[in-house]
Amino acid sequence: MKLRKTNSTPRLKKGGDPSEFGLQSSPTASSSISPNKRTKSLDRTTGAKTPRKSNRKLNFEDNNVDENFKPFHDMEDLENRMDMLLTNFFKSGKSRAKKANDDESEDEDIEQDENVGDEISTKISRKTTQGQLKCDLSSLKICFENIDNFLPGSINERVANVEKEFPKWTEWIAIGKFNLLVHGIGSKYALLTNYAQTELADYSYIMVEGFRASVNAKSILQAIDTLLNLNVKSSRLDVVSWARLISRGVTEKQTDVFIVVHNIDGTGLREPTHQQALVELAKCSFLHFVASIDHVNATLVWDENTAAAFRWLRINISTMRCYKQELLAGDSKLLGLNSNSAVRAHTFASLEAIWQSLTSNARKTLQKLAECFVQENDSIDFFDFYQTVKAEFLANSEIALKKILVEFNDHHLIRQNGNIISLSIDKDLLISYLENKFENE
Repeated sequence: MKLRKTNSTPRLKKGGDPSEFGLQSSPTASSSISPNKRTKSLDRTTGAKTPRKSNRKLNFEDNNVDENFKPFHDMEDLENRMDMLLTNFFKSGKSRAKKANDDESEDEDIEQDENVGDEISTKISRKTTQGQLKCDLSSLKICFENIDNFLPGSINERVANVEKEFPKWTEWIAIGKFNLLVHGIGSKYALLTNYAQTELADYSYIMVEGFRASVNAKSILQAIDTLLNLNVKSSRLDVVSWARLISRGVTEKQTDVFIVVHNIDGTGLREPTHQQALVELAKCSFLHFVASIDHVNATLVWDENTAAAFRWLRINISTMRCYKQELLAGDSKLLGLNSNSAVRAHTFASLEAIWQSLTSNARKTLQKLAECFVQENDSIDFFDFYQTVKAEFLANSEIALKKILVEFNDHHLIRQNGNIISLSIDKDLLISYLENKFENE
Protein backbone atom coordinates (compact mmCIF):
# COMPACT_ATOMS: atom_id res chain seq x y z
CA MET A 1 0.00 0.00 0.00
CA LYS A 2 1.51 3.31 -1.08
CA LEU A 3 1.53 6.51 0.85
CA ARG A 4 -1.16 9.09 0.52
CA LYS A 5 0.74 12.27 -0.08
CA THR A 6 -0.72 15.72 0.15
CA ASN A 7 -0.29 17.75 -3.02
CA SER A 8 -1.93 20.84 -1.65
CA THR A 9 0.14 23.94 -0.93
CA PRO A 10 1.39 23.83 2.66
CA ARG A 11 -0.28 26.33 4.95
CA LEU A 12 2.89 26.59 6.96
CA LYS A 13 6.09 26.64 4.97
CA LYS A 14 9.00 24.50 6.13
CA GLY A 15 10.85 26.19 8.91
CA GLY A 16 7.91 28.55 9.47
CA ASP A 17 6.37 29.60 12.74
CA PRO A 18 3.20 27.75 13.84
CA SER A 19 2.22 30.86 15.81
CA GLU A 20 0.78 32.09 12.50
CA PHE A 21 -2.09 29.77 13.29
CA GLY A 22 -2.33 30.78 16.92
CA LEU A 23 -0.32 27.74 18.00
CA GLN A 24 2.97 27.16 19.76
CA SER A 25 5.82 25.36 18.09
CA SER A 26 7.73 24.13 21.13
CA PRO A 27 6.93 23.11 24.71
CA THR A 28 7.10 25.85 27.31
CA ALA A 29 6.48 26.00 30.99
CA SER A 30 3.00 27.34 30.40
CA SER A 31 2.09 25.08 27.52
CA SER A 32 1.02 21.49 28.14
CA ILE A 33 0.25 20.71 24.48
CA SER A 34 2.46 22.04 21.70
CA PRO A 35 1.39 21.51 18.08
CA ASN A 36 3.66 21.36 15.03
CA LYS A 37 1.96 21.49 11.65
CA ARG A 38 3.51 20.04 8.50
CA THR A 39 2.11 18.48 5.32
CA LYS A 40 4.43 15.49 4.86
CA SER A 41 2.82 12.04 4.97
CA LEU A 42 4.26 8.69 6.01
CA ASP A 43 5.72 6.27 3.49
CA ARG A 44 3.80 3.10 4.26
CA THR A 45 5.49 1.04 1.56
CA THR A 46 9.22 1.61 1.91
CA GLY A 47 9.06 2.69 5.50
CA ALA A 48 10.21 5.95 7.01
CA LYS A 49 11.81 8.90 5.36
CA THR A 50 15.55 8.77 4.73
CA PRO A 51 17.39 9.12 8.03
CA ARG A 52 19.32 12.30 8.42
CA LYS A 53 21.78 13.49 10.97
CA SER A 54 20.68 16.14 13.40
CA ASN A 55 22.87 18.33 15.52
CA ARG A 56 19.99 19.55 17.63
CA LYS A 57 20.50 19.22 21.32
CA LEU A 58 17.97 19.82 24.03
CA ASN A 59 18.63 22.84 26.17
CA PHE A 60 17.29 22.49 29.68
CA GLU A 61 19.09 25.50 31.07
CA ASP A 62 17.43 27.16 34.05
CA ASN A 63 17.10 30.90 33.60
CA ASN A 64 16.79 31.37 37.34
CA VAL A 65 20.15 29.82 38.27
CA ASP A 66 22.05 31.79 40.89
CA GLU A 67 24.98 33.64 39.32
CA ASN A 68 27.12 32.80 42.36
CA PHE A 69 26.53 29.09 41.96
CA LYS A 70 29.74 27.12 41.52
CA PRO A 71 29.67 24.27 38.98
CA PHE A 72 30.05 20.67 40.04
CA HIS A 73 33.51 19.20 39.70
CA ASP A 74 32.67 15.52 39.88
CA MET A 75 30.10 13.02 41.08
CA GLU A 76 31.42 13.16 44.64
CA ASP A 77 31.00 16.93 44.72
CA LEU A 78 27.41 16.57 43.49
CA GLU A 79 26.61 13.92 46.10
CA ASN A 80 28.10 16.07 48.87
CA ARG A 81 26.00 19.07 47.87
CA MET A 82 22.83 17.00 47.59
CA ASP A 83 23.52 15.48 51.00
CA MET A 84 24.16 18.92 52.52
CA LEU A 85 21.00 20.34 50.92
CA LEU A 86 18.75 17.57 52.22
CA THR A 87 20.45 17.42 55.63
CA ASN A 88 20.02 21.15 56.21
CA PHE A 89 16.41 20.97 55.08
CA PHE A 90 15.44 18.18 57.46
CA LYS A 91 17.54 19.57 60.32
CA SER A 92 15.78 22.89 60.04
CA GLY A 93 12.45 21.08 60.11
CA LYS A 94 13.38 19.14 63.25
CA SER A 95 14.74 22.21 65.04
CA ARG A 96 11.62 24.24 64.28
CA ALA A 97 9.34 21.43 65.36
CA LYS A 98 11.35 20.92 68.56
CA LYS A 99 11.26 24.64 69.34
CA ALA A 100 7.51 24.76 68.73
CA ASN A 101 6.93 21.76 71.03
CA ASP A 102 9.15 23.25 73.76
CA ASP A 103 7.31 26.57 73.58
CA GLU A 104 3.94 24.83 73.72
CA SER A 105 4.90 22.66 76.69
CA GLU A 106 6.29 25.70 78.49
CA ASP A 107 3.05 27.58 77.90
CA GLU A 108 1.01 24.68 79.24
CA ASP A 109 3.16 24.49 82.39
CA ILE A 110 2.73 28.17 83.07
CA GLU A 111 -1.02 28.08 82.52
CA GLN A 112 -1.41 25.08 84.81
CA ASP A 113 0.62 26.69 87.61
CA GLU A 114 -1.82 27.79 90.32
CA ASN A 115 0.58 30.45 91.60
CA VAL A 116 0.51 32.34 88.33
CA GLY A 117 -1.99 35.15 88.37
CA ASP A 118 -4.60 35.81 85.74
CA GLU A 119 -2.70 38.86 84.50
CA ILE A 120 0.39 36.80 83.72
CA SER A 121 -1.53 33.88 82.21
CA THR A 122 -3.45 36.15 79.85
CA LYS A 123 -0.18 37.58 78.53
CA ILE A 124 1.05 34.12 77.55
CA SER A 125 -0.55 32.66 74.43
CA ARG A 126 -0.61 28.98 73.73
CA LYS A 127 -0.54 29.70 70.03
CA THR A 128 2.90 29.12 68.63
CA THR A 129 3.94 30.37 65.26
CA GLN A 130 5.44 27.56 63.29
CA GLY A 131 7.26 28.78 60.21
CA GLN A 132 6.38 26.87 57.08
CA LEU A 133 9.19 24.65 55.92
CA LYS A 134 10.23 25.48 52.39
CA CYS A 135 12.57 23.50 50.24
CA ASP A 136 15.25 25.45 48.42
CA LEU A 137 13.78 24.81 44.97
CA SER A 138 16.38 26.85 43.11
CA SER A 139 19.20 24.70 44.51
CA LEU A 140 17.20 21.55 43.90
CA LYS A 141 16.62 22.53 40.27
CA ILE A 142 20.34 23.05 39.83
CA CYS A 143 20.94 19.55 41.21
CA PHE A 144 18.31 18.19 38.82
CA GLU A 145 20.03 19.94 35.92
CA ASN A 146 23.48 18.58 36.74
CA ILE A 147 22.84 15.13 38.14
CA ASP A 148 22.32 13.58 34.69
CA ASN A 149 25.81 14.72 33.70
CA PHE A 150 27.30 12.16 36.09
CA LEU A 151 25.54 9.09 34.76
CA PRO A 152 27.82 6.19 33.79
CA GLY A 153 29.10 6.32 30.25
CA SER A 154 27.43 3.00 29.44
CA ILE A 155 23.98 4.49 30.11
CA ASN A 156 24.64 7.55 27.94
CA GLU A 157 25.91 5.24 25.20
CA ARG A 158 22.76 3.14 25.49
CA VAL A 159 20.53 6.22 25.10
CA ALA A 160 22.63 7.43 22.16
CA ASN A 161 22.18 4.05 20.44
CA VAL A 162 18.43 4.28 20.95
CA GLU A 163 18.38 7.73 19.37
CA LYS A 164 20.11 6.28 16.32
CA GLU A 165 17.11 3.96 15.96
CA PHE A 166 14.63 6.88 15.65
CA PRO A 167 14.16 6.35 11.88
CA LYS A 168 13.17 2.75 12.61
CA TRP A 169 10.55 3.96 15.05
CA THR A 170 8.87 5.92 12.28
CA GLU A 171 9.25 2.93 9.94
CA TRP A 172 7.49 0.64 12.43
CA ILE A 173 4.63 3.12 12.71
CA ALA A 174 4.34 3.47 8.92
CA ILE A 175 4.53 -0.18 7.86
CA GLY A 176 3.16 -2.02 10.86
CA LYS A 177 0.51 0.54 11.82
CA PHE A 178 1.74 0.27 15.40
CA ASN A 179 1.73 2.87 18.16
CA LEU A 180 4.88 3.10 20.26
CA LEU A 181 4.89 2.77 24.06
CA VAL A 182 8.21 3.62 25.71
CA HIS A 183 8.79 2.35 29.26
CA GLY A 184 11.67 1.78 31.65
CA ILE A 185 13.44 3.38 34.59
CA GLY A 186 14.17 7.08 34.28
CA SER A 187 12.49 10.02 32.61
CA LYS A 188 11.74 9.64 28.91
CA TYR A 189 10.90 13.32 28.48
CA ALA A 190 14.14 14.32 26.76
CA LEU A 191 14.14 11.17 24.63
CA LEU A 192 10.63 11.67 23.20
CA THR A 193 11.16 15.41 22.79
CA ASN A 194 14.33 14.74 20.82
CA TYR A 195 12.48 12.21 18.66
CA ALA A 196 9.73 14.71 17.87
CA GLN A 197 12.07 17.61 17.13
CA THR A 198 14.40 15.64 14.88
CA GLU A 199 12.50 12.75 13.29
CA LEU A 200 9.05 14.38 13.11
CA ALA A 201 10.18 17.87 12.07
CA ASP A 202 8.57 17.44 8.63
CA TYR A 203 5.32 15.97 9.95
CA SER A 204 2.37 17.39 11.82
CA TYR A 205 2.54 16.49 15.50
CA ILE A 206 1.40 17.65 18.90
CA MET A 207 3.45 17.34 22.08
CA VAL A 208 1.37 16.48 25.16
CA GLU A 209 2.68 16.77 28.72
CA GLY A 210 0.38 14.16 30.18
CA PHE A 211 2.01 14.32 33.61
CA ARG A 212 0.26 17.64 34.23
CA ALA A 213 -3.01 17.18 36.13
CA SER A 214 -4.78 19.74 33.92
CA VAL A 215 -4.20 17.74 30.71
CA ASN A 216 -6.88 15.29 29.61
CA ALA A 217 -8.35 13.84 26.42
CA LYS A 218 -10.35 17.00 25.78
CA SER A 219 -7.13 19.01 25.66
CA ILE A 220 -5.74 16.68 23.02
CA LEU A 221 -8.91 16.76 20.93
CA GLN A 222 -8.99 20.54 21.01
CA ALA A 223 -5.35 20.70 19.93
CA ILE A 224 -5.94 18.39 16.94
CA ASP A 225 -9.05 20.31 15.96
CA THR A 226 -7.15 23.61 15.97
CA LEU A 227 -4.04 22.18 14.27
CA LEU A 228 -5.95 20.89 11.24
CA ASN A 229 -8.75 23.51 11.27
CA LEU A 230 -11.41 20.79 11.53
CA ASN A 231 -13.95 23.08 13.23
CA VAL A 232 -15.72 20.15 14.89
CA LYS A 233 -18.63 21.34 17.04
CA SER A 234 -18.07 19.74 20.42
CA SER A 235 -20.95 21.29 22.35
CA ARG A 236 -23.32 18.74 23.92
CA LEU A 237 -21.00 15.89 22.96
CA ASP A 238 -19.34 13.47 25.33
CA VAL A 239 -15.59 13.09 24.96
CA VAL A 240 -15.81 9.73 23.14
CA SER A 241 -18.25 11.03 20.53
CA TRP A 242 -16.09 14.09 20.08
CA ALA A 243 -13.07 11.84 19.47
CA ARG A 244 -14.97 9.92 16.78
CA LEU A 245 -15.77 13.16 14.94
CA ILE A 246 -12.14 14.26 15.19
CA SER A 247 -10.98 10.92 13.75
CA ARG A 248 -13.43 11.24 10.90
CA GLY A 249 -12.24 14.77 10.16
CA VAL A 250 -8.57 13.72 10.17
CA THR A 251 -9.38 10.85 7.77
CA GLU A 252 -11.08 13.28 5.39
CA LYS A 253 -8.04 15.57 5.54
CA GLN A 254 -5.74 12.56 4.90
CA THR A 255 -2.98 14.16 6.94
CA ASP A 256 -0.72 12.12 9.21
CA VAL A 257 -0.57 13.53 12.74
CA PHE A 258 1.72 12.19 15.46
CA ILE A 259 0.55 12.49 19.07
CA VAL A 260 3.62 12.44 21.35
CA VAL A 261 2.39 11.92 24.92
CA HIS A 262 4.72 12.25 27.88
CA ASN A 263 3.10 9.94 30.46
CA ILE A 264 -0.09 8.64 28.91
CA ASP A 265 -0.71 7.25 32.40
CA GLY A 266 -0.98 10.79 33.85
CA THR A 267 -3.64 11.60 36.43
CA GLY A 268 -5.77 13.58 33.98
CA LEU A 269 -5.75 10.79 31.38
CA ARG A 270 -6.46 7.76 33.59
CA GLU A 271 -10.26 8.02 33.49
CA PRO A 272 -11.76 5.17 31.44
CA THR A 273 -13.78 7.58 29.30
CA HIS A 274 -10.67 9.59 28.44
CA GLN A 275 -8.70 6.45 27.59
CA GLN A 276 -11.61 5.30 25.41
CA ALA A 277 -11.48 8.64 23.60
CA LEU A 278 -7.77 8.08 22.92
CA VAL A 279 -8.61 4.61 21.60
CA GLU A 280 -10.99 6.21 19.10
CA LEU A 281 -8.09 8.36 17.92
CA ALA A 282 -5.79 5.32 17.72
CA LYS A 283 -8.28 3.59 15.40
CA CYS A 284 -7.69 6.31 12.80
CA SER A 285 -4.97 5.26 10.35
CA PHE A 286 -3.71 8.86 10.11
CA LEU A 287 -3.23 9.38 13.86
CA HIS A 288 -0.14 7.85 15.45
CA PHE A 289 0.72 7.68 19.17
CA VAL A 290 4.23 7.78 20.59
CA ALA A 291 3.76 7.63 24.35
CA SER A 292 5.64 6.91 27.56
CA ILE A 293 4.58 5.41 30.90
CA ASP A 294 6.25 5.54 34.30
CA HIS A 295 3.78 4.34 36.93
CA VAL A 296 4.50 0.82 38.15
CA ASN A 297 0.83 -0.10 37.61
CA ALA A 298 0.35 1.90 34.42
CA THR A 299 -0.75 -1.09 32.34
CA LEU A 300 -3.76 -1.55 34.65
CA VAL A 301 -5.26 1.51 32.99
CA TRP A 302 -6.14 -0.65 29.96
CA ASP A 303 -8.10 -3.85 29.81
CA GLU A 304 -7.33 -6.48 27.18
CA ASN A 305 -9.56 -4.95 24.50
CA THR A 306 -8.31 -1.40 25.07
CA ALA A 307 -4.65 -2.43 24.93
CA ALA A 308 -5.31 -4.38 21.71
CA ALA A 309 -7.03 -1.37 20.16
CA PHE A 310 -3.95 0.80 20.82
CA ARG A 311 -1.75 -1.76 19.00
CA TRP A 312 1.19 -0.94 21.25
CA LEU A 313 4.71 -1.81 20.21
CA ARG A 314 6.58 -1.68 23.52
CA ILE A 315 10.10 -0.26 23.69
CA ASN A 316 12.03 -0.83 26.91
CA ILE A 317 14.69 1.80 27.51
CA SER A 318 15.95 2.72 30.99
CA THR A 319 17.39 6.20 30.56
CA MET A 320 18.06 6.62 34.31
CA ARG A 321 17.40 10.33 33.79
CA CYS A 322 16.09 12.54 36.58
CA TYR A 323 12.31 13.09 36.60
CA LYS A 324 12.74 16.86 36.70
CA GLN A 325 9.76 18.02 34.62
CA GLU A 326 7.47 15.38 36.07
CA LEU A 327 8.33 16.22 39.69
CA LEU A 328 8.09 19.98 39.37
CA ALA A 329 4.75 19.76 37.56
CA GLY A 330 3.04 17.80 40.35
CA ASP A 331 1.97 18.30 43.96
CA SER A 332 4.53 17.78 46.69
CA LYS A 333 4.24 19.07 50.24
CA LEU A 334 7.91 18.29 50.81
CA LEU A 335 8.95 20.43 47.85
CA GLY A 336 6.31 23.07 48.53
CA LEU A 337 4.60 22.51 45.17
CA ASN A 338 0.91 22.93 44.48
CA SER A 339 -0.29 22.58 40.89
CA ASN A 340 -3.64 24.20 41.73
CA SER A 341 -1.96 27.45 42.80
CA ALA A 342 0.61 27.38 40.01
CA VAL A 343 0.27 29.07 36.65
CA ARG A 344 -2.65 27.57 34.76
CA ALA A 345 -1.58 25.42 31.81
CA HIS A 346 -3.07 27.20 28.79
CA THR A 347 -2.10 26.96 25.13
CA PHE A 348 -2.78 29.12 22.10
CA ALA A 349 -5.49 26.61 21.18
CA SER A 350 -7.30 26.93 24.51
CA LEU A 351 -6.99 30.72 24.43
CA GLU A 352 -8.50 30.76 20.94
CA ALA A 353 -11.48 28.73 22.21
CA ILE A 354 -11.94 31.17 25.10
CA TRP A 355 -11.60 34.16 22.79
CA GLN A 356 -14.39 32.92 20.53
CA SER A 357 -16.72 32.63 23.54
CA LEU A 358 -16.14 36.22 24.76
CA THR A 359 -18.21 39.23 23.81
CA SER A 360 -16.61 42.16 22.03
CA ASN A 361 -16.60 44.19 25.23
CA ALA A 362 -15.01 41.33 27.22
CA ARG A 363 -12.29 40.95 24.57
CA LYS A 364 -11.37 44.62 24.85
CA THR A 365 -11.37 44.33 28.64
CA LEU A 366 -9.02 41.34 28.44
CA GLN A 367 -6.71 43.32 26.18
CA LYS A 368 -6.72 46.25 28.62
CA LEU A 369 -6.07 43.86 31.51
CA ALA A 370 -3.03 42.45 29.72
CA GLU A 371 -1.73 45.99 29.12
CA CYS A 372 -2.06 46.73 32.83
CA PHE A 373 -0.10 43.60 33.72
CA VAL A 374 2.68 44.67 31.37
CA GLN A 375 3.16 47.68 33.65
CA GLU A 376 2.48 45.83 36.91
CA ASN A 377 4.50 42.68 37.59
CA ASP A 378 2.33 40.62 39.92
CA SER A 379 -1.10 42.08 40.59
CA ILE A 380 -3.36 45.08 40.12
CA ASP A 381 -6.03 46.68 42.26
CA PHE A 382 -9.66 46.22 41.22
CA PHE A 383 -10.61 49.88 41.70
CA ASP A 384 -7.58 51.10 39.77
CA PHE A 385 -8.49 48.78 36.91
CA TYR A 386 -12.12 49.93 37.10
CA GLN A 387 -11.05 53.54 36.58
CA THR A 388 -9.00 52.42 33.57
CA VAL A 389 -11.84 50.55 31.84
CA LYS A 390 -14.33 53.26 32.77
CA ALA A 391 -12.21 55.83 30.98
CA GLU A 392 -12.26 53.55 27.91
CA PHE A 393 -16.07 53.17 28.18
CA LEU A 394 -15.74 49.40 28.63
CA ALA A 395 -17.68 49.28 31.92
CA ASN A 396 -20.09 51.85 33.29
CA SER A 397 -20.29 50.33 36.78
CA GLU A 398 -18.34 48.12 39.16
CA ILE A 399 -21.00 45.43 38.85
CA ALA A 400 -20.55 45.28 35.06
CA LEU A 401 -16.79 44.89 35.46
CA LYS A 402 -17.19 42.22 38.13
CA LYS A 403 -19.36 40.15 35.77
CA ILE A 404 -16.61 40.21 33.15
CA LEU A 405 -13.96 39.30 35.72
CA VAL A 406 -16.08 36.37 36.92
CA GLU A 407 -16.06 35.05 33.36
CA PHE A 408 -12.28 35.44 33.19
CA ASN A 409 -11.98 33.60 36.50
CA ASP A 410 -14.18 30.75 35.23
CA HIS A 411 -11.84 30.37 32.27
CA HIS A 412 -8.85 30.27 34.68
CA LEU A 413 -7.36 33.43 33.23
CA ILE A 414 -7.28 35.36 36.51
CA ARG A 415 -7.84 34.86 40.23
CA GLN A 416 -9.06 37.38 42.77
CA ASN A 417 -8.16 37.77 46.42
CA GLY A 418 -10.42 40.51 47.68
CA ASN A 419 -9.75 43.56 45.53
CA ILE A 420 -6.44 42.22 44.20
CA ILE A 421 -6.42 40.75 40.69
CA SER A 422 -3.63 38.42 39.60
CA LEU A 423 -3.12 36.21 36.55
CA SER A 424 -3.69 32.46 36.57
CA ILE A 425 -2.17 32.18 33.11
CA ASP A 426 1.41 32.81 32.08
CA LYS A 427 1.67 36.52 31.33
CA ASP A 428 4.04 36.15 28.38
CA LEU A 429 1.74 33.58 26.77
CA LEU A 430 -1.31 35.85 27.10
CA ILE A 431 0.52 38.88 25.73
CA SER A 432 1.99 36.88 22.86
CA TYR A 433 -1.44 35.52 21.95
CA LEU A 434 -3.11 38.95 22.00
CA GLU A 435 -0.31 40.56 19.96
CA ASN A 436 -0.62 37.81 17.36
CA LYS A 437 -4.42 38.16 17.39
CA PHE A 438 -4.52 41.89 16.78
CA GLU A 439 -1.73 41.79 14.21
CA ASN A 440 -3.78 39.36 12.11
CA GLU A 441 -6.89 41.50 12.51
